[in-house]
Amino acid sequence: MERNKKPVLLTFLSFICIITFFIIVTLFHLFRTDHDPISQTMSEYTIGPFGFFFPIALLILGLSSLLSGVAIRIILPTTPLTKNSLRAFQLWTIFITITGFFPTDYIIGPYSFSGIMHGVASCFAFLFSPISLYYISQFYRKEVGSTSDHYRYQVYFYACLTGFIFYIISPLGYKGIAQRIFLGIIIIAYIDLISIPLRTVNNN
Repeated sequence: MERNKKPVLLTFLSFICIITFFIIVTLFHLFRTDHDPISQTMSEYTIGPFGFFFPIALLILGLSSLLSGVAIRIILPTTPLTKNSLRAFQLWTIFITITGFFPTDYIIGPYSFSGIMHGVASCFAFLFSPISLYYISQFYRKEVGSTSDHYRYQVYFYACLTGFIFYIISPLGYKGIAQRIFLGIIIIAYIDLISIPLRTVNNN
């Protein structure tokens, strides 16, 4: 029982962080009327009024990932598949945190060093997210034998991968909406993923 308290607490703190991230992003969407959500990415909220709050939101998202990653590592058995999943999740955490330290530029340019770092880190974060989901789906199929969990994470994996490709190939005029659709899929999968410690504790 004592062993279960730490991952539950970490998961609770992770949910507080993700809720805070949602609140900040929602406020930007409501009050930054100068921003075009169809063509401009969410990171472009950094440019303009109250822009310094958006990197803070990204750092909070990174903290949420860090806390949930530790909780998942504690609660799940150590196997090659969980190791691979957690490595990918750790890389997602690292790269999404980097985006908070390097404010972006307008997607149409001109580009600064900070903006290039932000863009590269974003792409790597978006790439490692579906990879993590793939390995966790294989863990549930091969080592837990849970068909429902396997298929659910497989759906997340293919949805995230499709969203990532759609975002990369979308025209500049639609980058904003493509990114929001993709991030919406990621966040849904992410919330399910960070709930693993709570479900595992309840099942035990």
